[in-house]
Amino acid sequence: MKTKAIKKNNSDNVWIYNNKRFIVITVAVMIFIILLLQINFNALLPIKKIRAQGEFINVTEKMILDAISVDVHGGYLKVNVHHLQTKIEKLPWVKVAAVRRVWPDSIVVTIKEQKAYAVWKSNSLLNELGEKFEPKSIILNNLPILNGPDNLNVKVMSEYKIIEAQLNTIGLSVDVFHLNARRAINLKLANSIQISLGRSEYQLRLKRFITAFKLSLRKYSENIEYVDMRYTNGFSIKWKENTQAATAENVLRGVLDV
Repeated sequence: MKTKAIKKNNSDNVWIYNNKRFIVITVAVMIFIILLLQINFNALLPIKKIRAQGEFINVTEKMILDAISVDVHGGYLKVNVHHLQTKIEKLPWVKVAAVRRVWPDSIVVTIKEQKAYAVWKSNSLLNELGEKFEPKSIILNNLPILNGPDNLNVKVMSEYKIIEAQLNTIGLSVDVFHLNARRAINLKLANSIQISLGRSEYQLRLKRFITAFKLSLRKYSENIEYVDMRYTNGFSIKWKENTQAATAENVLRGVLDV
């Protein structure tokens, strides 16, 4: 009886051993096959073409290829399109990028460029939302210059748009918009007139300036250097040198009721 029991135990041990060995071999073979297939797919389906599309003004296809070419590896199935997208969106003039595979051997990149609406502190640009981006070089191209405390670029852009829209109704535009640390607004217009609006009720003060400009200031705008709107019911004017006294008197008569 003992002999039979020993034989049965040995038989069970052999069966367990053989099954474990079978499982190990099977797993190893599967891993080998997966690796082999992956290697073959990478060899059979390499990325051969990268195509960029979009409205190119400040970004070129070469800039995109230079940014991602070293990362296009691993074949069609393995290339990391999300990583490529992240790298492309780090290019200064790229606002958003989309990267997709195109069977059997291509990558297609679609970009949307940033559009510069203003210069921020002379060393950055702002898009229409006031978001900052920093190209290597800045060409002003008649863009307004906006200044303000750090991290308030979105607020500054918003207030600039409000003021610019109102000034445009009387044929004026802002060259320089400055929001100082006390949140007071100062402007320099395209016709060189400087305006202080202060930090409170600036829209009411701007409206008062627009009314005065329509009534009388427009005619004498070439003689005006600075307008201070920070008064409760009026404003003061600093005239350019050599301005005739009669000019100031005529303007005063024209705006007494503003």
